[in-house]
Amino acid sequence: MSGVINILMDSTSSICKSYDEVLEAIEAGEEYIETNCTDFFCFDMLDKDYDAIVHRHNGTIVLSALLDDTNNIYTQKQLKKAHNVRKMLIAGAFTFKEMG
Repeated sequence: MSGVINILMDSTSSICKSYDEVLEAIEAGEEYIETNCTDFFCFDMLDKDYDAIVHRHNGTIVLSALLDDTNNIYTQKQLKKAHNVRKMLIAGAFTFKEMG
């Protein structure tokens, strides 16, 4: 992966970018992006060489790990790129992995 998009679900930071700013940052090839926008939690980001990591107080979800989650860390489902993982995220379908 050439870059990472950190999506902050229950906090913010002074460097969080808006939706449009994230699009510009991806176009510019920025390696590290922070946002509160969940729209970028989708498998299309992997095709653009970006991984997305969702952060909450109780842990993280790593987008690229969802496709290879054979130990069912995040969900009981075997996901494919066709799944709408953003919708699943909002619906609470994932277990956040505790940061250790």
